[in-house]
Amino acid sequence: MELAVRLGIPPVTRFVSFIKSVDEFALGDEAAWVHRWDLACDKLEEQGRTVNLDIDAHAPLPPDIEMEAQEVLRDSQIERTFGTVPYHWAWVDLGRVVTLQSYVNVTHAARLASELPKNPSNRDLLRVVMGHKRPSPPYTVRSRDGNHYQFTSVSNDFRVLDTVHLDPCNVRGYLPYGRPCAAVVIYFGYSLNVMCATHMHGRLVLTNGTHRAYQMFAAGRTHGPCLVLEATRERDLSLIGAPQADQPFEWYFKTARPPLLRDFFDNDLVAVVHAPETLFEVALDLRFSTSLVRIPRGSG
Repeated sequence: MELAVRLGIPPVTRFVSFIKSVDEFALGDEAAWVHRWDLACDKLEEQGRTVNLDIDAHAPLPPDIEMEAQEVLRDSQIERTFGTVPYHWAWVDLGRVVTLQSYVNVTHAARLASELPKNPSNRDLLRVVMGHKRPSPPYTVRSRDGNHYQFTSVSNDFRVLDTVHLDPCNVRGYLPYGRPCAAVVIYFGYSLNVMCATHMHGRLVLTNGTHRAYQMFAAGRTHGPCLVLEATRERDLSLIGAPQADQPFEWYFKTARPPLLRDFFDNDLVAVVHAPETLFEVALDLRFSTSLVRIPRGSG
């Protein structure tokens, strides 16, 4: 697969480590790669002195998709996932969107593009953005002895969704041994995967859906629909959460020249490397222990 990897976003050591991790032969002359990174860093610093990015990059949705988009917000899963802060649909300027992701899987983006009509309508774009309406990617599960499980998926969005203690009568479709009195259920699966961005200090930082935004921008669409989460202060960012990135979440709202989606289309700011196809794995190891505990005095 082909990856477009950002240049110029600190720290350089993370960039070098990432290149080595995807292809030990791609780095070649390490000094030359670091020099390219330095040149990109200089370019970004110069742009930070001359370009004002603190201008709101979103507007209301076009009328032809407003009703369908609002219907999506009535989904209880949307409320549970995003309800810690105010949220709404917006029509965003993709060229001004800040991105956390340090690379784009160009091969995956091309697969997404193949699913769109040649001249996509606003409704087509909305349905791309509403990732939770798409079929879930396939996965496999293997168990060695009932206590060790390996879940494998083509998507790195596969995760543990929830762990909950339930009354056994609420667990359907399985008959356990004995007389059960408690059940602990672990839910695995995928996030809602709606393309969303956090808005604070006049900036939009994309927290999910980078490949879909890349796909739209590559197809010549300068604007598209996006779910916007409103943060009024930095402490709200901990409620929203963000995927792992090169810098702390708040840095992307403060730095003079943050990484933008459009940077992936600037040859001075990306390095293209080829990496083997990979699968994403989640391992579960269950351990049980029993012991005797002393009853506190006076407890009945």
